[in-house]
Amino acid sequence: MYVRNKLEHMSAPKQRITKYFYVSSSDTKRQKIQPDKSKIIIPDIHLAIIGYNQFTDTKAFELSMSQWVEQYGGYPSSVIGGEVKGADLLGKQWASRNYIPHDSKPCTSGIGYHECNARIINEATHVIAFSLNDWRTHHATLLAKKKGIPCRIVVIKRF
Repeated sequence: MYVRNKLEHMSAPKQRITKYFYVSSSDTKRQKIQPDKSKIIIPDIHLAIIGYNQFTDTKAFELSMSQWVEQYGGYPSSVIGGEVKGADLLGKQWASRNYIPHDSKPCTSGIGYHECNARIINEATHVIAFSLNDWRTHHATLLAKKKGIPCRIVVIKRF
């Protein structure tokens, strides 16, 4: 699996910086991650982890999350996500392993994906989206951009 990280954030009004990170999950070695209770937690950062519901590449996910942590210099104070498999489930597991509170926003019957995305994005201060260029994840990133929320998009390519 090939992953392209696209980082977009607002550094100043009407100015956008875009950086690309090219990563191959086969480059990482499988290691058992030991939780470290002394990790730096950045207050008032609520990270929304959203994305493709068939995404199961834990190595690529961990690599993308470690890049996010390195970029911001610490871990978010909470993680927000849906209750779907794929990126949502990986985000919930990552939060649990790192002793970070996880706030699940279930998508109940009768509520469309627009409403589910809005509920997640409304509580987030930062977003990381694992996308297969699908319209649902794209909708969530558009909501984040409209609100001026820093958004990292990890584009998943299948071979």
